[in-house]
Amino acid sequence: MDQDLKAYLDERFARLEERATENSQQIEGLQEESRHTRVLIEGMWNNVRLVAERVMGAVEQQAALRNEMIRGFEDVKASIAPAYRDLDRRVQWLEDRAK
Repeated sequence: MDQDLKAYLDERFARLEERATENSQQIEGLQEESRHTRVLIEGMWNNVRLVAERVMGAVEQQAALRNEMIRGFEDVKASIAPAYRDLDRRVQWLEDRAK
């Protein structure tokens, strides 16, 4: 084999090997980035899950407070209803008397 041809082929194979090494390193870097991204996404899903749980807790607390307020208003209405009935009866009596 001719020395020039051998040198040319050696140079070409060396470049190919260098490119293969670079490609391998790039692939390893991408794999590491992919793993890192998966870890970040998993962490974000955990955060989303925590936020959703807290929102549901707040909704439940709001519903409980609403029900408590409704019961309170009903109690107030029930306690003043007799007074209004008595007042209405007295006003009716006065109106009847004035006629």
